[in-house]
Amino acid sequence: MRFTSPSIYHPLVNQNTLVFHLGAPFNGWRQHEHTISKVLQHLARSFSGHNFPSLDESQCPNREALRLFKTDVKAFIERCSVSVRASQQDAVHVPGINFVSISSQQERDAVDAIFGETVRV
Repeated sequence: MRFTSPSIYHPLVNQNTLVFHLGAPFNGWRQHEHTISKVLQHLARSFSGHNFPSLDESQCPNREALRLFKTDVKAFIERCSVSVRASQQDAVHVPGINFVSISSQQERDAVDAIFGETVRV
């Protein structure tokens, strides 16, 4: 899984490639066992932070993020907050839909044409 926001800050996301490391639960991909719902559940749990204490640096493409979490949780949360704000700069909010990433004026015009007035964030 690859993110499109260059500001994503997470121990399991490589800062250069923006690829999310699925880790041990998905080693040796098995099509009938590793379903998209399991991948999404794993992703959601990973972003809740509950698994951070059990992560080992060898599992993390972004070791700096894991070290910061383990040594200074407040600084880690602030860095994540900066990441979230940065990722929302090029987004619009369409009522009933979560943030939609918009990268060009042409895409903005298309969203406006489909959904009418959108809220810029």
